[in-house]
Amino acid sequence: MTLLSTTQSKFIIILVLVGFLTYGVVLQNGFVWDDFDQVVNNKGVHSLSNIGYIFSGSTFNSGGADKLVGVYYKPLMPFSFAILYSLFGPNAVFFHGFQLLIHIANALLLFLFLRRYLKDWSAFIASL
Repeated sequence: MTLLSTTQSKFIIILVLVGFLTYGVVLQNGFVWDDFDQVVNNKGVHSLSNIGYIFSGSTFNSGGADKLVGVYYKPLMPFSFAILYSLFGPNAVFFHGFQLLIHIANALLLFLFLRRYLKDWSAFIASL
């Protein structure tokens, strides 16, 4: 028994290709806007030894200050930044590539979810 039909597999390939063709251009861009505060100037994400710090505050770094501020508690964002920074340093390609993969994965998950309730074409169009 296969989990996906040939048509569904083709839809998944198309979703991945459209995602890369549409948003792949971001891979050639550097850091912009809040990337400097969130990644480049945020010493808290420059080392995995700061995990306690990352999980103790908000999501946003306040202009290079040594504390996380704001009303949002979303520690997975700075945690993923810390992993990427520890592996690749301040190289924007890897940060943008990670975000691109997350968006494509979300489109695929949406398709896989919707195909249980809709016809394949409808699930594909909604995911696209």
